[in-house]
Order: sequence, then structure tokens, then C-alpha cells
Amino acid sequence: MKEERKVSSKMNTAGDWLLLVIPIVVFLWVSDSGPMDSILGNFLIALGCFLVAFYLTILAKPYVTGKRNVTEIDIDIQKHFYQIYQKGGLGALDELRN
Repeated sequence: MKEERKVSSKMNTAGDWLLLVIPIVVFLWVSDSGPMDSILGNFLIALGCFLVAFYLTILAKPYVTGKRNVTEIDIDIQKHFYQIYQKGGLGALDELRN
């Protein structure tokens, strides 16, 4: 599980790189062809679109890359160590540390 957590956050698939580029492209496209006449207004709209696109890519990452998200991995790690605690108490957890 520890190794899966490390791999989950790395940029090692084409899907990872695609999901990195999408919010940047959205920002550039909206800031270039923004609906307002002011530069600041277009920037703020583009920034909002960037944040929405970034959030959507985070939600889509498990489906595009096939990796589990870090939250699910952390929950599994917590369950694993809680089961060890239930079976052997704090002594079993201390043995794992050594």
C-alpha cells in the first residue's frame, strides 16, 4: 500500500500529463477569447475556469489513469493498521516500528 501511494502521486502515465495540460489550455483559451473588454475581467474569468477544470481533472484522474486516489489509499492504510491494533494492541504497532 505504501508503494501504491507513492506511485499514485507521480506523473508516470500519458493520462497524468493530459490531465495536467487541460486546465492550462482552458486558462489560455478563455483568457485569449474572453467575453469582456477588460484584461483583468478576462483574467478573473479565465482563472475561475482554470480552477473548475483543475477540480474536474482531479475527479477524473482515477478513471483516466487507472490509479486510485490518495484518499482511498490512506483509508485502506488506516484500516490495515487499525486491524493490527485490534488484534495485538499497541504492542503490535510498536513491533512494526522496529
